[in-house]
Amino acid sequence: MNITPPLVMIKCAVFVLSGLLLFGCSSTMQTMQTMQTMQTNNEQYVKITKSELQQLQTSSAQWQAIKPDIERLLLIESDLNLLITQLTAIANEEPAQSNTAITAQAQPPIQAPVAQPQRIPPALFALQIISVTQQAQLATSWQAMQHKAPSLLTGTTIANVETANVKGITYYRLKLGAYQYQKNAQADCDKLKQQQVSCIVSYYTDNPVKL
Repeated sequence: MNITPPLVMIKCAVFVLSGLLLFGCSSTMQTMQTMQTMQTNNEQYVKITKSELQQLQTSSAQWQAIKPDIERLLLIESDLNLLITQLTAIANEEPAQSNTAITAQAQPPIQAPVAQPQRIPPALFALQIISVTQQAQLATSWQAMQHKAPSLLTGTTIANVETANVKGITYYRLKLGAYQYQKNAQADCDKLKQQQVSCIVSYYTDNPVKL
């Protein structure tokens, strides 16, 4: 009976199994070494002594204790900056106000306006009631007119005499009143006519006469 082939096959199987076991062990060893390396690296990254931990805890506690004070200091600093800005603005305004006050004092006092005399409009019209060839007849004619209309011709009246030469004859014309508007002169002239006094509206003559 030939048993050689089965032995060979058994040896081969043992050899294969041995190789697989060796490979598996090798892989397991490498995996363990990798894990140990990673663990070592992690331990190096987070490793801290007990003394250092206590110092960190102490520093953290101190920071928590002074944190409110620091926040208050920051608020005070902000208020101080605002106050400085306001004081600077006030300091810049004071010189300008001082200069304005000096300028105002240097200005001369305002003088009250001098009242100007009221200008009387020029007279343009007058009432011609007498025209004679002899100047001496003016007074007599004037008295006759006063008797006709005493309510209109009595009292102070503006009287002027115009001298006119017509065809070689000199006439003396008595003119009463001084009117700026013709309608006003015509109204008074109509009143004299109602009193039987001859009257015409003429231009104003500035040649006063005392009757």
